[in-house]
Amino acid sequence: MAGRLIASGQTFVVDAMKYYIDNVTLGLYIGLMTNTTTPSEGDQLPAGIVEITPTGSGYVRQLITSWGTTAGVDPILSGTAATFNVAGTWERVYGYFVSKTLSGNDALWAEVFPVGKGGDKHHGDKISITPKYEQQYKGEE
Repeated sequence: MAGRLIASGQTFVVDAMKYYIDNVTLGLYIGLMTNTTTPSEGDQLPAGIVEITPTGSGYVRQLITSWGTTAGVDPILSGTAATFNVAGTWERVYGYFVSKTLSGNDALWAEVFPVGKGGDKHHGDKISITPKYEQQYKGEE
């Protein structure tokens, strides 16, 4: 049996993540994925989390160097918005993942887009993402 991570502990974890991002990795990368459902805890790139492979150009993971936190119950770590400018056709874009590196298999978390926001993207489309991680007690799910 594990203890419950109370609000101050949740905030501690999110603050520790922010410290690591600011002082060790110097930011995190946002990539796009084809997954239509939220990956499971055991998934990773490229098995379980599938990065898009667009027809066209312009896709590269975006580096986000500015991250902030909110404290309290279920605190949130969030980065500034990343915008992807679609060139050509980017098929099956259904969500995003956050990783430590530009091209490695080191995803930290992933999120699918809301219903109706995913799918094929075409030349001139823009995809804007504000990456967020919410720390919560597992029993809340």
